[in-house]
Formats: sequence, C-alpha cells, structure tokens
Amino acid sequence: MPAIDILRASLLLAVLLAGWGRLRGASLASARFFPILSSGVFAFFYLNNLRASPAALQTDLILNGASLAAVFWLGRLASSSGTPQHWRRVVAVLGLFAVLLGPELLRRSAGVPLTRTLGLSYLLFRLFDAVASQSRQSAPTRILLQTTAFPTLPVGPIVLHRQFGVIKRPFQISDVFYRRAVLLILIGAIKLFLLLPWVDAHWETGVRRPIGLSLPSLVNVAQTGAYYYVRLFLDFSGYSDLAVGICALLGLRIRHNFRQPYLALSLRDFWRRWHITLASFIQRHVYIPLGGGRGSAWQRTRNLGAAFILLGAWHGLTPAFLAWGGLHALGLAAEHAVRERWLLRSSTIGARALRYVLTQSFILFSWVVFFWK
Repeated sequence: MPAIDILRASLLLAVLLAGWGRLRGASLASARFFPILSSGVFAFFYLNNLRASPAALQTDLILNGASLAAVFWLGRLASSSGTPQHWRRVVAVLGLFAVLLGPELLRRSAGVPLTRTLGLSYLLFRLFDAVASQSRQSAPTRILLQTTAFPTLPVGPIVLHRQFGVIKRPFQISDVFYRRAVLLILIGAIKLFLLLPWVDAHWETGVRRPIGLSLPSLVNVAQTGAYYYVRLFLDFSGYSDLAVGICALLGLRIRHNFRQPYLALSLRDFWRRWHITLASFIQRHVYIPLGGGRGSAWQRTRNLGAAFILLGAWHGLTPAFLAWGGLHALGLAAEHAVRERWLLRSSTIGARALRYVLTQSFILFSWVVFFWK
C-alpha cells in the first residue's frame, strides 16, 4: 500500500476524530486511540498484500515479529547500566541495523519471497529509542504510544522519546492548534500534488535517469543534481508536513522533519535542517556513544564515518548509498578541520554568499552520487 494511501486514510480518520473531539470537548491524545488505529492500518496493509502473495506475507509476518522482539531486546541492552555503557549502546545500534538490513540480504542472496512492509524501519527506530530511553520500570503503554503514532509510520518523522512528552497529559485542541494543522496539511498537499508533478513534467524530460556508467557532461551532472535537489525536498518534506499536520489534528505535537534545509550555510547546518529526526537518532545513538566530536581529528572522522555509513546503509546496501554517506562524513570532517578559517567565521555578505554556494553545490553533487547507478 503506497504511503500516500495511508496518509489519505489517516487524514480522513483524523478529521472525523478531531471533529468528534471538538464536539465532545475531549482530547484525542489518549492511550486508547493509537494502538487501535495503528493496528487497523497494519491490518489493512497485510490483508491487501495477502491477495497478492500469501507465501511472501507469511514469511514477512514471521520476520517482522522477530524483528520487533529483537529490537525490543536491543533497546533493553542499550538502556542497561554497567561499564562501558557507551559501547553497549553501539553494539545495540549495530544489532538494530542488522535487523533492518537482514531481510534485504535474505531477499537478495537466498531469493526468499518477501513483501516490503511500509514504514517498518521507522517503527523499529521508534521502538529502539523508546525502550533505550526509559528505565525498566517504564509503563509499556508509554512505549506503545510513542511507536504507534500512525500518521507518521509510512515516511516519518521518527517520533523520539524526548520529543513525545505532550502525550503525558490530555489537553484541549485549541483553535490555534487547528489552524496550524490545517496550514501544514495544505502546504504538504501543495508540495505533493501541485509542485512535484509540475517539476516531474517540465524538468525530468531533460534529465538522464538513471545516470549510466559513462561519464556524463558537467551540464548534465548539474541538471541531474538540481532535479534531485528540488524533487527530494518537495516529495519528502511534503509527506512529512502532511503527517505532522494530521497528528496535530489528533492533538499530538510532532517535531518538524525539515526546516528550510536549502538555506543552510554549512553541512553541519544542513544536517540540523534535513531529516531532523533521523539525524537526531543517529547522533544520539551512534555518533555520541562513539565519542562524538571529542578526541583527535582521526577519531572525529572515524565517528562521523561510522554514523554516515550506517545512514547510507539504511537507505540500501548499494555502493551509491554507502558512497553518499561517506561523502557527507568527509565533508563534515573537512568543514570541522577548517572551522577557524576566515570563510567560516566571517559574517560579511560576501563570505556568507560564498559559504552558501559551496555548501549547496556540495549537497547538489551528493544527490547525484546518491542516485548513481
């Protein structure tokens, strides 16, 4: 079931429930709603796939159940006390990525028939973060609520534990909150249904996709990078705006996933604006436990490399994705090495303009690498 179908169903359900909540003066941010609604979404997905491939569905159900159990245990491992805890967390995260990438390896190497469970990786990320961030005495309901905010299941954002405190107490949905929700849904719809089709229709015809092994001209590289540069933002941020807006209709404050990333003046600034929840997850559970920015230049580069190679592998085990992750790690390491130079410290218009051009050119080129085949 495509992501947009889940979001359409979620939007309809959210509008109906939000209207009911307004009439009743009730808050929808309560434990009884989300497990039921999320179960319905997943049930619809599986029943829809059952007709297409019963054998694949059976295998998929077993693997997904095992994945959830494994990630729950890995989250407990990451949260357990002892020395050295940071290495225990690193091992747990590596186990998490092994669980995420294992089905793909089975599909490729053994030819095991599998369906692709939409949003499973987001669900597993949330479950790991929820369990790793809480003590053993935490209520299971709390973990369940964080992992089953169903409008965000298909494409994110990843609902992290520290960003989900609003669910602790019911509150009335104000007119301001409603207006914010409607505005976000409208912005997401404009990106997905007006701007994105226009870009595909008027731009893609001049773009060679996928890029072949022959060396393309510099003009085509720039054109291809610009196409992906614009399309990815409209597509991904459009889905995210819809999901955050739908959650707002249900009375949930979910963190924005994009904050004008193409206005960034540095790579570090870019990763504070692009796919914010995933970047926060990687920073918290991979980069910081490895040592973060502490230590020598080699140690910082190693930590960045590990974090971004895993980030690339999450998109898929292909040379292009891994190279994309490595490219961003090297770019951030180089940026850190020259952070005291005039260009990065100066606030003049010329210096800021040059930083912007260099940063955005790097990002544009990285999207060419990301989609290289």
